[in-house]
Amino acid sequence: MPAASSARSAWSTIANVIGVPAMTWLGQAQGWRAAYLLAGGIFVLALALAARSLPSLVGDPSANARRELAAFANRQVWLVMGVGAIGFGGFIAVYAYLADVTTHVTGLAATAVPAVLAVTGLGMTVGNLLGGRAADRNGVRAMLGGLTALALAMLAFAGLSGNAVGLFSAGFAVGFAAMYVGPAIQARLIDASGDAPLLGASMNHSAFNVGNTLGAVLGGQVIAAGFGYRAPALVGVVLALGGLALALISVQLERRQVVESRAVVPDVRCPQPAPC
Repeated sequence: MPAASSARSAWSTIANVIGVPAMTWLGQAQGWRAAYLLAGGIFVLALALAARSLPSLVGDPSANARRELAAFANRQVWLVMGVGAIGFGGFIAVYAYLADVTTHVTGLAATAVPAVLAVTGLGMTVGNLLGGRAADRNGVRAMLGGLTALALAMLAFAGLSGNAVGLFSAGFAVGFAAMYVGPAIQARLIDASGDAPLLGASMNHSAFNVGNTLGAVLGGQVIAAGFGYRAPALVGVVLALGGLALALISVQLERRQVVESRAVVPDVRCPQPAPC
């Protein structure tokens, strides 16, 4: 499951290598309205192609909303959603202000922004592909290791973004770590959802969208408070560590449940410590 989902989402991360930089360049050259018009045209084309090429499949007759929503009674679902929302929010705290760091901190021209976005997107693509393989081997290790790497990468971004080499290198590392952890979180959320895997898959993206808002808002707050354009990266470190803390709680809870389920029930026919 992780590798398959990683391969599918790789196409969306490739958009960060080509689409986001291209739209940024177009917006700089022709104004933001041109970028939105082109994006809208691409969506219409994609809709037409999907309607023409996708097969019509019969749904699961046993599926129902009540069974899907019952997954929210599982604490693990909420914990893993929190991991995605808070941990991924750290990445957005950096990504949302990447253009400002490029021009105001590194001192590069605005024309360099698409290149920085492309390199960061390349890191996201490579991280997503390798993260899926890592999640197949050991999902817990991939999740914990990925969140740790994300915190370290954003700390490096805050320290190294003052020059072009550091900006591009740290941008790649932040993108890599952010997407490396994604497949492990998605697979864990689907597993936690039990009989509602579709809900788990959809809630993964919902959690990441919460992270989009959280990271951008908190990053903007520290900039508005006068801490500078490097400060969102430090906010990102805190958020990544918060996601790591929730992940550790989730893993500990899971291990405790496994131990409890394996506990041997004493045989009342054989009083202890007398041998039977």
